[in-house]
Amino acid sequence: MEWNGRERENQILTSKFGVNSLGNGMGSATPFHYPLSPPSGAHPKTTVRTSEIRRASLDQILMALKSVSSPVPVALYPSLAVVMLSVGFMITAFFFIYEATSTRKSRSLTKELVISLFASVFLGFGSLFLLLASGVYV
Repeated sequence: MEWNGRERENQILTSKFGVNSLGNGMGSATPFHYPLSPPSGAHPKTTVRTSEIRRASLDQILMALKSVSSPVPVALYPSLAVVMLSVGFMITAFFFIYEATSTRKSRSLTKELVISLFASVFLGFGSLFLLLASGVYV
């Protein structure tokens, strides 16, 4: 039998997840019919219940998934929040002092942008870790 693209897709979906591209399978309440050749040794009109497919494919999917973990230990969230917010506020205070004590002619746009960039990065990550430490996972 010659395989075309659609039949190959149906075979892959059926073998891995019990679903074919016609929508038969996991969400269907009707029995699932193999769209291609049945498994070896089976009768050509083999019918499999969707609940059996759903259970088997869900187990396969869950076994294949890997858990995602944070690169930063959860115990460090409060400490990182305090340190980063403190550094951010100190840089912000330095920026305000710089603006208040310098004259218009002595100010440098580059220096202002660099100071504000560092302040915003530290305050941003400090706020992120503060939210994570308080249980708001963003």
